[in-house]
Amino acid sequence: MENEVIQRLREIGLNQLEAEVYHLLLIENPMTAYKVGKLLKKPTANIYKAVEVLFNKGAVIIEEGKNKLCKAVDPEEFLAIQQTQFAMKAKQVSDALAGIQPLAEEEKTYSIDSVGLAVEKAKKMIAEAKVIIVVDAFPLALEAIIGHLKSSIKRGIKVVVQSYSDIVIEGADVFITQNYDEVISYWQSQQLNVVVDGHETLIALFDKAMSNVYHATWSTNVYLSCVVHAGRICEQTVHKLMAVPDSGNKLKEIEGILNGQKFLRNSNIPGVQILFERYLMNKKSNKQ
Repeated sequence: MENEVIQRLREIGLNQLEAEVYHLLLIENPMTAYKVGKLLKKPTANIYKAVEVLFNKGAVIIEEGKNKLCKAVDPEEFLAIQQTQFAMKAKQVSDALAGIQPLAEEEKTYSIDSVGLAVEKAKKMIAEAKVIIVVDAFPLALEAIIGHLKSSIKRGIKVVVQSYSDIVIEGADVFITQNYDEVISYWQSQQLNVVVDGHETLIALFDKAMSNVYHATWSTNVYLSCVVHAGRICEQTVHKLMAVPDSGNKLKEIEGILNGQKFLRNSNIPGVQILFERYLMNKKSNKQ
């Protein structure tokens, strides 16, 4: 347990010795830096430096007077200070970076090895959508982006979701995967697949707890995005067909679904328009 606490403290910016000092002061009565050094069996000079850093970070308070007893600040107070400071620094960084204009994005495909980055990339894609968002996501993954999907719906963006739980997203076309419990049990993981405007794609597979990435790819390749978009729409149509109940109107309902099927050629997908203008229009112009 102690090793885990030390590791978590290091993850928020403390070095090994600072984390050990703070942990010791949390579980012991206030004491001098000299006594801390004795208990940790560390050089006194190093302990004084660690205490000074912890004091400046708001993790330790020091008694006024001759004894200068050191006391650990309550963890909730300390973490609140860290969150506030991080938010301020993040804002300063954001302001400093705001004036930088990136070069035009080339059509590339990248691997992502961070769950956090994959989710944030999905959120950014969703926030920048202009026409349509197509999502195929297991429950935990869907929960991570559902707020952004709802915001996009309010902006008038069409949102199509293939879900693996009985969820309702007001304003979205939600297709519930048949026998989704069996699917989730089979995969033992979390999928997050998002295609925006047939222009940008994220395909990600995480472990069951969404703590590790098995595979994640983000691409701005338009042709790839169009193909993935078409594939997701077709799969959702299959599940829609599977959900048609046995009745005297079954054939009619199936015909209605198939007649309403959207393909790249009969849908207003920005990525398709880009492909057409880039390749097909140029080809026609060259022949004339």
